[in-house]
Amino acid sequence: MNLDEMKITWKAYDEKLKTTSLLQERLIVSMIADRSGSRVETVKRKYFFGILWMLLCLGVGIAILLSNPFDYAHKIQYAPIAIFDICLTIMTIKQILTYRNLNSIMVTHNNIREALTQVVRIYEQPHRFLKYTIILFLTQGVIFPLTFLPRVIDRMGLWPALAERMIPIAISGLILFGAHKLGLFKDKEEKKFRQDIEELNELKALTKELGRES
Repeated sequence: MNLDEMKITWKAYDEKLKTTSLLQERLIVSMIADRSGSRVETVKRKYFFGILWMLLCLGVGIAILLSNPFDYAHKIQYAPIAIFDICLTIMTIKQILTYRNLNSIMVTHNNIREALTQVVRIYEQPHRFLKYTIILFLTQGVIFPLTFLPRVIDRMGLWPALAERMIPIAISGLILFGAHKLGLFKDKEEKKFRQDIEELNELKALTKELGRES
């Protein structure tokens, strides 16, 4: 084999490597796009059903305020339910806005990086006010048993009534604490979307490196 034939053979081999690398890159991007697209659709469904559940809970809370099924005798007894409804209204509106933003994003093989960046930006939006709203919302679940305190006092007396009401309050507090420790209040999807972007960046850097070497 002379020198010219060797050059032709090497060039053909080089083109084959480039084609193989390009196909592998497209395959990996396709896999990431499919995985990310499926995850985005799952998040959308979670938000949709979450909104329906919150609207149902809000309807129940409003019904309690209007119908007084617990026979409250003092206006202060309505406070936890009223705060619950206000916080739930704020959270529902936030959920609807987030769902609307997510619903406008469609992940494809051609726009995967831009789409994932948009999703992460939605997660990065300031949530401090919402965080305090959620804390206040959860607090009402803990102090709700106190709304029955006047009735229990009439039946048992002050100190026995306070001691009796501490039992459901302690149970509610322990449930919330356990849920917090288990990470049930954390949204783990943002981390996964960031990992997808990192994989795309690593693939892009590797492709550039192979291009320079060739």
